[in-house]
Amino acid sequence: MRHQSSHPRTPRWVAPPGWPTPPAGWYPDPGWRPPASWPTPPPDWIWWRDDRGRPLPTPATPPTAPRYAINTWRDAEITTAAMLRDLGFRDASVTKQGADGGIDVTGRHVAAQVKWHAKPVGRPDLQRLVGAAGTQRQLVFVSREGFSAPAVQYADQLNMALVSLDWWAVARPRNSVAERMLHARTRT
Repeated sequence: MRHQSSHPRTPRWVAPPGWPTPPAGWYPDPGWRPPASWPTPPPDWIWWRDDRGRPLPTPATPPTAPRYAINTWRDAEITTAAMLRDLGFRDASVTKQGADGGIDVTGRHVAAQVKWHAKPVGRPDLQRLVGAAGTQRQLVFVSREGFSAPAVQYADQLNMALVSLDWWAVARPRNSVAERMLHARTRT
């Protein structure tokens, strides 16, 4: 006779081959669609598995608080504004669509540019943000693909925070300024 565990099986969403690996606990919101650039999953792909890797049916309710993936540049801007509000820049908001003058998220004490393309950001992009926003506010540059070494050096000289934001809306500091900012609790 087999002993059945009294512990419930924890559902885990599993990305198909060729997709980025999501952070622990991530699952898709209802209606979420992957970016068109991601490969088509195999037709028999099993999306949910337990903690031992065994297949599970799709749970009726999500197992944890929702997280979402970023599908577009606008999603990245919205996520950046929310991140900055969480960091204490309470009035951080996304600028209107269209010509934004190099500033995608703005607030009284912060200005941010978001680049959601498949190449590292270089120093010229950072210089454009400085030209558009000046240096009187906290400058933040967010990129999907990171930053060149000259960009990091330039940002450090100006006290500009460099942050990488991945497909799963996870922000990672890319210089010491961002490290301090992302770990700060309150701002005025």
